[in-house]
Amino acid sequence: MLTSDLFSSLVYLDRDFIAGIYEITTGLSPQSQITKAQSKKAGASIPVFSAEISAVETRTFPVSTLEMLACTMPALQAEPSLDAGDFEPGMSSKVGWVDATLGTVTAFSSYGVPGEPGYMKGEEQGCFTLRGNMSLTLITTPDYFVSGLDALLKMHKVLLRDLTIPVRALVRVVAAQNYTDDWIAVPYLICERRTG
Repeated sequence: MLTSDLFSSLVYLDRDFIAGIYEITTGLSPQSQITKAQSKKAGASIPVFSAEISAVETRTFPVSTLEMLACTMPALQAEPSLDAGDFEPGMSSKVGWVDATLGTVTAFSSYGVPGEPGYMKGEEQGCFTLRGNMSLTLITTPDYFVSGLDALLKMHKVLLRDLTIPVRALVRVVAAQNYTDDWIAVPYLICERRTG
């Protein structure tokens, strides 16, 4: 059963991940429909060399995502806590919990060397981060944030002075780092940690 504490603490929930874990832990398979579609492009395509056909799977469970989360929480809580010392180039992905502070960072993409001919300053890019005993930059999906919290990323450029939300996050860290040496992670579940 989903508690009001868990519900009110939700920040981010990857519904597809939770549905997959629900199917694995309960053994209950959803009704599934696979649809193939071919994109429309001008001109003829040669089927052997064309990758324009894609399949989309639609799954339907008889329960809500929140009920799936409540049912799978014991399995999710059994995942280990991650440590920065576990990460190294070429590693397999690591899935586990991180206690950290959710924040944002904004950077400009650029091309070339500053001051040299051909240098171009690109667009401003923002992303969410987790800071604690490790530094993670998150690859997020806006729809997975609860109650429009993804708008905080847009506000960071103009109106937001400081974003430091204490969270507990279940993430998948991949063998990739950005130019500030943050490891790249995909969040599955982020809940606000109660302090004080």
